[in-house]
Amino acid sequence: MTVLELRSFQPDDYDVLISWFPNDAALQDWAGPGLRWPLDHAQLVDRLAVPGLQAWTACQAPSPETVGHIELMPTGPQQGRIDRVAIAPAYRGRRLAQQLVRAALDQARDREYRTVDLLVFAGNVPACRTYLAVGFVDVGPISPEYPTVRRMSLDIAS
Repeated sequence: MTVLELRSFQPDDYDVLISWFPNDAALQDWAGPGLRWPLDHAQLVDRLAVPGLQAWTACQAPSPETVGHIELMPTGPQQGRIDRVAIAPAYRGRRLAQQLVRAALDQARDREYRTVDLLVFAGNVPACRTYLAVGFVDVGPISPEYPTVRRMSLDIAS
């Protein structure tokens, strides 16, 4: 089994991440309306300025090659949200996203979160499968206005 290691997302990682989203549709599937195509350094800098947000680059140990990206941010007392989960195109289909999400959940436990949520487009079947396989529960659409955006939640207190 491949072992993923997380390290803080740094400016040297920006171009690699940007290269994974060759068009607006790919970027919107990943980031929703929060980022604009073409993705650029300024948008990533702004994103990293969000209070409490932690972003990581995932590498396959012992190689330093970047294979993934994930973010975690606090949303309330002992609550957090996983955001912007991405696997490098050349590494998709290898179940690395499950490992990446589990690594972020370990980080959430270290921060003493009890619940972790995430948002996902219902049509993003690979992502939905990943989150369900890790143990997230689909709690429904985020609102009637956005029926295709699902909220998933996981209790990590135990």
